[in-house]
Amino acid sequence: MDKELNSLKSLDVYENARLPPSKHAIGCKWIYKIKTGVGGTICHKARLVTQGFDQSASDYDEVYVPNLKATTLLAALVWAAKMKYKINHLDIETAYLHAPLQHTI
Repeated sequence: MDKELNSLKSLDVYENARLPPSKHAIGCKWIYKIKTGVGGTICHKARLVTQGFDQSASDYDEVYVPNLKATTLLAALVWAAKMKYKINHLDIETAYLHAPLQHTI
């Protein structure tokens, strides 16, 4: 939890503010996960997420999360192997925090 909170604070994700009477706050909750890393090391993860089900239709324009289909990934990997390309991957921590906002939240 400390790592997640420190990321949120260091990136100035939030600030204390008075909520206008015409708006309502959306709650949040912690999601916990235990992952097994390389060599069997155990890693405890915590993520703070909003309770989006509490939004009303006037609170947002569109919610969309792109997902890669497994068949698309497999086709890309087969093609890369055929072309003898080197394949790498990376994980960007707190990537969703770097996206520009289009509305005041």
